[in-house]
Amino acid sequence: MSPRDYILPYYTLVHHLQQTVGANREELMNALQQAGCDLSLRTFQRLLESLRSELGIRISYDASTNQYHLEEMPEGQLGNFFRYCKYMQEAGFILDLLKTRAGDDKSVYIPPVHGTAGAEWLSQLTEAINEKKILRLTLSQNKGEDNKTYSILPVALKQEDEAWVLLAWQPKKEKWRQIKAERIVDLQAKAPGTDIDPPQQKEAVRQFKITEKQSKK
Repeated sequence: MSPRDYILPYYTLVHHLQQTVGANREELMNALQQAGCDLSLRTFQRLLESLRSELGIRISYDASTNQYHLEEMPEGQLGNFFRYCKYMQEAGFILDLLKTRAGDDKSVYIPPVHGTAGAEWLSQLTEAINEKKILRLTLSQNKGEDNKTYSILPVALKQEDEAWVLLAWQPKKEKWRQIKAERIVDLQAKAPGTDIDPPQQKEAVRQFKITEKQSKK
């Protein structure tokens, strides 16, 4: 099954609930069918359970009205879900291109690492942020220069212009740094950083969240 086909029923159900005050099972099944997702009742129930338990989408059922409702969620959670759906649809599109020899199709151009460079480090970076671990990063430099290694405390991650960017505190230099994940050559957990308290961290994170496009407005 293509990633695009896999994510379609998830997206359709949540999007339909987002656009309505509430919907009963028949209305949701019809919406799914119109989108090309012909599900059995059992599969529909598994879809609901997966949305709730695996993706954290809060869908409640009101027996008095026989309707499902999309509940309020923490800020950004619903946006992250739709962003996940977008990436899965794009993955399906690219997979289809690969199956049809995309290299021979001059009408579609996708850079080899567009949006993916550095993605292999995301799990380790996120873990280090959550557990407050000091990392030893080896970073690539300008062409002709040797790689350099730094000890940093990772604090936050963001995606900007199809690149993953890390906000980190460098204890030795006592300064904040923004590092593109695509520059990481090697990453090792060095030591706990629970005793390190970077100065003005809240303000640094706030400024970090502002994209270049927002700062130019």
